[in-house]
Amino acid sequence: MPELRLVYPPEDLLRDPPYAAAHRAAGHRLHGGFDASVRYLSPRSALRGEAVAAWQARLAERGFPLLAADPATLLRAGPYPSTAQQKLSRLPCPGSLSASPPRGFRR
Repeated sequence: MPELRLVYPPEDLLRDPPYAAAHRAAGHRLHGGFDASVRYLSPRSALRGEAVAAWQARLAERGFPLLAADPATLLRAGPYPSTAQQKLSRLPCPGSLSASPPRGFRR
């Protein structure tokens, strides 16, 4: 099995795919564009499919199944993250946005 590329520099993850035509509507340039088959291409998605496939494969190798994201499954699955995980997430992390209240916030 070929080695999975799991680390990408920001400029690779932010790279636009090659557009055959810009996405325009009502005289305005919109984000994204179209390929030669007139299929819409999202911005910053040149390597997105490759990166997501590699990350999913690595999770599967480590025994972590992907979570189904359809509404019926999400509503049936119970709380995710678990209550214990949610309690942990409320602890401030040094250097994070949660470490201090937002500007103007008064207790």
